Amino acid sequence: VSRRADRRRKPAHETKEEADKMTEWALDGYADLSENLLAIPVVRGTKTESDKFAGTDFSSGIEALMPDGKALQMGTAHMLGQNFAKPYDVKFLGLDEKWHYPWQTSWGTSTRLLGGIILAHGDDKGAILPPRVAPVQAAIIPILFKGKEKPVVDACRKLEKELKQLGIRSELDDREYTAGWKFNHWELKGVPLRIEIGPRDIEGKSAVVVRRDDGKKLTLPIRGIGKEIAKELDALQKRLFNKLKKFQDANTVNTASLEELKGAIKSNKWAVIPHCGEEACEKAMEEKVEGGPRIVPYEQPKTLGKCAGCGKDARYALYWGKAY
Repeated sequence: VSRRADRRRKPAHETKEEADKMTEWALDGYADLSENLLAIPVVRGTKTESDKFAGTDFSSGIEALMPDGKALQMGTAHMLGQNFAKPYDVKFLGLDEKWHYPWQTSWGTSTRLLGGIILAHGDDKGAILPPRVAPVQAAIIPILFKGKEKPVVDACRKLEKELKQLGIRSELDDREYTAGWKFNHWELKGVPLRIEIGPRDIEGKSAVVVRRDDGKKLTLPIRGIGKEIAKELDALQKRLFNKLKKFQDANTVNTASLEELKGAIKSNKWAVIPHCGEEACEKAMEEKVEGGPRIVPYEQPKTLGKCAGCGKDARYALYWGKAY
């Protein structure tokens, strides 16, 4: 590992520029995790002065809107500056052979992401796991009839082997339970695809594939089914993300006044408001409106207008919403 690459991933740095890049690198990683693996779209930005981590130069984060209208903070990256090094007298010997205070960063996420997956994608039947992070991507269920068990189980085992060779995480459920019980079991666990094979399917040289997100059943030829399963998993991953992105876009509204803001929050929506950036104004708004500041997005509108809270010139657009 090069010295530069190794330094980049440490929480302490020689220069402010390195520390700034570290926070950016960490936040980009969390956003990539959320969107490309967990299928949860996020808004990237910085926290307001009153909402940032105490003692930092600035805090950045990613926010997601859950289906109940509440915001979930999916990850944060903080630029601590030299604000902690100086009080604790933490120093390093630089290349110039002089002692310096390091520039520090702090970044992380938590098990809240597990809750976020359930909140974002789950339904009344249980979890719906994005295929890219699902421990089991396809559950194979043999549909058994007395006297015809062996050919069905053999076909299921052959299919399981084929899928695993293609890198698809599959599991054959050959336990002595009814097929209906197994359906419910794997739906509750959120397994993306269920594959059913019974005597009729063997005769027809096919298998029934059931998608967890929309319940649609597909009858696919057993020959070459592995590649079709892979395509279905990719498509399901995209559907989960697109569904939530569409919801987020439809439930994010621009508001220009306190009354509009109140109406949006009452309707369980995310509100984007112009804000002056003053803590006193922010605090006064929190006393009048449910929720609070979530994120100052990196992508800002070209024109801002007046602050929705006090009427002064706005410094930035601010996401406002309820949170857990």
